[in-house]
Amino acid sequence: MTAGVVVDVAFPDAPFIEGREWIATSQLLVDSLDPQLNFTARGDSGATLLDGAGHVVGLVWGATMHGQGLACPIQPVLDCLSVSLIPELPQGYA
Repeated sequence: MTAGVVVDVAFPDAPFIEGREWIATSQLLVDSLDPQLNFTARGDSGATLLDGAGHVVGLVWGATMHGQGLACPIQPVLDCLSVSLIPELPQGYA
């Protein structure tokens, strides 16, 4: 696990993936709290980004040339997949 701080909640990026440039607006940009470490490393894509309370706030998908992490805010991901992180309980359950 890498500790970090979100330094931008509207970071614009244009990743070049499989020969095509994509536009990624409003991404989360994360700095590592350890200046000796990058926030993300090879293989981290798909990891969840957690806030201080342990809530999922983003989905890691890349890094900048400076070692900062890039994450998509989690709600658009959940909406696209039509899923929720908290299962809805049947009526009558609390």
